[in-house]
This record gives sequence, C-alpha cells and structure tokens, in this order.
Amino acid sequence: MKRIREKVLEYMRTQESSGDTWYTTQELSEALTMQRTNLSRILNELVKEKLVRKTNGRPVYYALEKEREQSCFRAMIGCDGSLKQAVQMLKAAILYPGHPMPVLIKGEDGSGKSMLAQLIYEFACEQNIIAENQCH
Repeated sequence: MKRIREKVLEYMRTQESSGDTWYTTQELSEALTMQRTNLSRILNELVKEKLVRKTNGRPVYYALEKEREQSCFRAMIGCDGSLKQAVQMLKAAILYPGHPMPVLIKGEDGSGKSMLAQLIYEFACEQNIIAENQCH
C-alpha cells in the first residue's frame, strides 16, 4: 500500500495543468479526505526534501518543485509544449496507485521511441518506483 506522502505527490502531479498549480492545505485535505494537521506535516516534510515548495503568506500555498519534477523529460523537445499532455499521461501511468500501468511505445523508425523509453526509466528511478540498486 502506498504511503500517504506518495498519495499527496501523486495527486499533485496528476492535477497539474499548464503552469504552476498551487494548493492550500484545505483544498488538498478535501480532495484527499485527510485531516489538515496531518497533511500539513506531510507537506512540510516534502518541502524539506525539496519535492514541494510553499509560499510565506497566509494562507500558505504549496506546489510541486518544477526542476526535480520534470528533470528527465526536459531532454525531450516539446515536453512543455506539444508533448506536454503525452508526458503527463506517461507520468500518470508510471505513478499509478498500486503498480505502474503498462506503456506501449510505437512509431516510425527514428521517431525517438528508444529515447522515450530511456526517459520513462529515468523518471521511474527519480520517483523511486524502481529500486535504487536497479537504477543506472
């Protein structure tokens, strides 16, 4: 069973749309049906780990840390443009609750299938889906 912190990160990743998506603890607690105090503790731990960033004002807003979130997919041209939706779908498949969903990559020769497969592997390593001793 997934730990609560993974559920919080997964929710934030799957809800992310164009640009930054900021959440209050109230919004997240309602969406994840969690107590705000527990969620606040988890979010502050994620901030310390540099997976999430937060604002200083009141109310406090939280968002995914962009650089770490998309680090491996930045190597792909169009990851923030024409291929953004495809990248989000791949991330959702890899981060699917319980176990990753299978991904079928097909296309013409030279279209970048091997590169995409490598990026998916790197993303799974970054997100600790694949055990650290099996990465690189």
